[in-house]
Amino acid sequence: MRGHRARSRSNGSGSRNRSTLISPPGQATVYCIDPSRGAAIPGAHFAGLQAQQAIIVCDRYSAYKKLARLALNILLAFCWAPMRRDFLDAGRAFAELPRHWQDVYAYRPVLLETCVERSRFRGTCYHAANWLRLGQTKGRGKLGPAGKPSVPIKDLWVYPLDQRFRETLTR
Repeated sequence: MRGHRARSRSNGSGSRNRSTLISPPGQATVYCIDPSRGAAIPGAHFAGLQAQQAIIVCDRYSAYKKLARLALNILLAFCWAPMRRDFLDAGRAFAELPRHWQDVYAYRPVLLETCVERSRFRGTCYHAANWLRLGQTKGRGKLGPAGKPSVPIKDLWVYPLDQRFRETLTR
């Protein structure tokens, strides 16, 4: 591609570290960061930009955040792939949750519950993750006046932790 150049750096032992794509106006530079994951290498690269705008597509390590704080002309565009892994790990933790509660609280939950503010969100992710929508709140809140909505109406979603949750809850 015309006008684009690629540059990479190694850690000195011949092996390469992870690559990160950096996109200042008019060019793209691919480089490898040092093992300390510090802001020194990208900071040195962008030191000459002065008033030009730069966008760094990066993960969520604090070195990038520090770099963006020091150079106001740098915008961060976070890659959400690591976040996806966090959500998957949280989903896998559901299987361990009942046993953990049994060990700590001597009680085994059979259902998780959450509320989604209907005016702001649709609950699409909960639906995709097999949560069940039970209905809506009345908008009164815990301490709200009877019969008068005082907080936003929310959808109530539940996630069964046990196949026999209905039987357990109706005992």
